[in-house]
Amino acid sequence: MEQKRTTIALAHLATTSQFEAFEKAATLVDLATALQVLLSYTPLFTSSSDLAFVRTLTETPNNPQENHELLEVIDITSDLKLLVDSSEVVIDQRWQTLELHMQSESGKYHFQPNSTSLLLSWVQAMTRKLSSQGAIDQAAGLHALVEEDSRFQKWWDTVLVPFNYINAQGFTIDLLKFEFEDGQAESDRAILIISTLFKNSVDSVHPPFLKFLKSCDKELLYDIVRNPQLPPITTNRQLRLYNDLITNLFGASSMKEESVPLILDTYQKYPQPNVRALESIQATLSTISLSYESSDLHTLANSVNAALSFPLSFTNLSELTSLSADPAKQETFFSGIIDSLTSQSASAFLSQTSKLKPALFPNVTEESARKLVMSRLLSLRLYSSMEVSPDDEDMVVEHFWTCFKMATNGSKNRGELNAAYRALKMLSPPSQRVKDLLAFVDAVDELFKYSIYFKRGTPLKPIDLLSIDDLQIIAQKILELNNNAYESPEEIYQLLTQLSLGLQATVPPKVDITCLCIVSSLAELDFEFAYDTTNSLFESESNIVLKSKWDTFFQVAKFTSPDWIDTETPTEVIQQQMSLLGAIVGIAPTKHVQDVVSQWNMFDTELSLREEGDEEGNFSQSNTQSARSLDQRLARSLASTAAELLNEGNGLQVSNLLTSGLDWAIGASRK
Repeated sequence: MEQKRTTIALAHLATTSQFEAFEKAATLVDLATALQVLLSYTPLFTSSSDLAFVRTLTETPNNPQENHELLEVIDITSDLKLLVDSSEVVIDQRWQTLELHMQSESGKYHFQPNSTSLLLSWVQAMTRKLSSQGAIDQAAGLHALVEEDSRFQKWWDTVLVPFNYINAQGFTIDLLKFEFEDGQAESDRAILIISTLFKNSVDSVHPPFLKFLKSCDKELLYDIVRNPQLPPITTNRQLRLYNDLITNLFGASSMKEESVPLILDTYQKYPQPNVRALESIQATLSTISLSYESSDLHTLANSVNAALSFPLSFTNLSELTSLSADPAKQETFFSGIIDSLTSQSASAFLSQTSKLKPALFPNVTEESARKLVMSRLLSLRLYSSMEVSPDDEDMVVEHFWTCFKMATNGSKNRGELNAAYRALKMLSPPSQRVKDLLAFVDAVDELFKYSIYFKRGTPLKPIDLLSIDDLQIIAQKILELNNNAYESPEEIYQLLTQLSLGLQATVPPKVDITCLCIVSSLAELDFEFAYDTTNSLFESESNIVLKSKWDTFFQVAKFTSPDWIDTETPTEVIQQQMSLLGAIVGIAPTKHVQDVVSQWNMFDTELSLREEGDEEGNFSQSNTQSARSLDQRLARSLASTAAELLNEGNGLQVSNLLTSGLDWAIGASRK
């Protein structure tokens, strides 16, 4: 009965925080009972220093006696006296209530009265109770009572460290639930915490918790990566945490072969990995490769390296790793990479191509890859970065025409035409086709130095030249729009010749171009140029060549300058024109010979009148000789023409010619 009275008294002393008296009275009961009372009745927020006596209590042998006198140990207060100085019936009732409560508390917080280490069991139970009441920080002083106990240290490392860690992440969990429900095994506790860390976007493992993880079962990593409760890894923070776990646990894992496929699958499914994510994966794969090798690991490592080195476009890494099994997909993907190159990224790409192709695109042939790269470099105008061979000529020429058609001006020193020109210059030594195109560009460059257009108000573009099938049109425009251009028939002809090298057009005969210049010179009133050039043609070309241009020469022969209207045509000019008429008779069509001779008659009459009006007679002496020479030239031309007509059986035409007032021309002389 005294044991019951003392226990009731201890409960009162604990409840009222009379721990000095409690310590004395506790020696009268067994230690387990005293600790149960403290567990059950110590007020919340009691200072751990007030409970420091418990260690001394556990180290001092108890001497529980049934027939002890409580009064001999402590002073009985009035309140306490009311509790213990009652009938046995009342004491029994109070004891039963007390015992039920202590048993409940002990069971709830896992206090073990029969433990060989009652102090450790009590500290653990008190810690659990304080945790359930949201005051686990109060337990720190109690832990100091058993900190030297190796069993406590293990409990600390495997239970309290992970528990404190998970609570520090803002995830509130009861220690009892954590220790005895969700995490009875260490690996269960580890996975519970890790799942929580992933949900709370923690990106690394705290060192004390890492120590706990490393102390767990060697299969822990496999349990982590295959855990269905683990959320999908979709953020950089989650990925860093995932990689931190793998980096620290993989080396000691006993199930590497089972874990690696799951790890690789997680990496391959990670959405839109940026540079940080790729670098994190790359570092972790390097760690794995130190103690494990597989073809899949190698393939993924190559894919990650490629993604870090090149501007690849992909939704996840599985798109890259799957390329090795699909040659057609390799070609398409490689082409997409090439198309995404910019002027800034191309240089880096070229320096790494030798690594990229075998890593991701082993089935793309060297020739195919080279063509794709060349095509992109050409489109970027990165000619200095290219090495071309004669086999590339078709591609370069195709690019040349693309640039040519895009050019807005004809200067080979700027814009698209410059790009076209530079592209051709890469081909060395040049083939005849390339030489022709280079000459063509030179000609276009020269052409655009003239003032030239085909439609008023619309600037000429190089592409407009491609629609021209008659190069004489270009010559006509040059002469029409540029003063004094007629003075360079040879240059114009050479220009057209070079233009023909790039256009689907035939070079007109040189005589045709010269005649256009003659007509243009007359339009600019330059008779001297027209006469000299015409005369040169008669001296250098055959009548057969000149026949088709007789009318051009006839224009020169009958040309009258506006400057001569108010005065008179210079005698020298008339004589020059008569000289031309004498030559023209020999090439003019038969039906136009009479027109030529009539023009001659008109000039001859003019000269005769001038002779008669020359009082000093100087004209008749010097100019008559010149006139006779012209008469003779015309006579010879007429005789030749008449002979041709007779040979052709055209007697009637000869008769008409001779009766037109020119019978003197075949034998008569000027009177």
